[in-house]
Amino acid sequence: MHTRPEEEGQLEAPDDVRSAACSFGYWKTRSKHPLDCIESPSIAMATVLCRAVEGQNGLTSREIAKLKTALAREFGLDAESVARLLTLSHWLAAQGSSRAGAMSRMARNFAALPMTGFRAPLIRLFHEVATVIPDEDQELAVQSINLFLAEFAKERGGKKKMFVSNLASCTA
Repeated sequence: MHTRPEEEGQLEAPDDVRSAACSFGYWKTRSKHPLDCIESPSIAMATVLCRAVEGQNGLTSREIAKLKTALAREFGLDAESVARLLTLSHWLAAQGSSRAGAMSRMARNFAALPMTGFRAPLIRLFHEVATVIPDEDQELAVQSINLFLAEFAKERGGKKKMFVSNLASCTA
């Protein structure tokens, strides 16, 4: 992968990420953080899922396969489009300084977008992907998605709601 210096309206990112960004209409402006430029519900949900699900050692091949299946079904994407969405979202998810910081930033930004029906599909997708999260990463995944959902609800003016207490309720 080669990177090129950032030009006006382009990402400073590997070529595959830039290509994926163009195909989904994602544009980063020079003065904004990459997470602050997400306006698409599909990119937003995929980015949150990537950050929540990713364990200490990155995404497993089983998690990637499950994410591709779940995102393709949710958004009606073909295999090539879902691969590009996942490439872009995984890169975006890694742009936060910390997991908690990225989740809080995404919640704040996504709550301001004119999206309706964001929470239910995100929870449905998380439940589907949770079936393949390794045992050692489950607690971190639950904490991450709960942080996002609590911050998202707070930003939208609602009550902080916990999502799940553990993944047993997702995989049972």
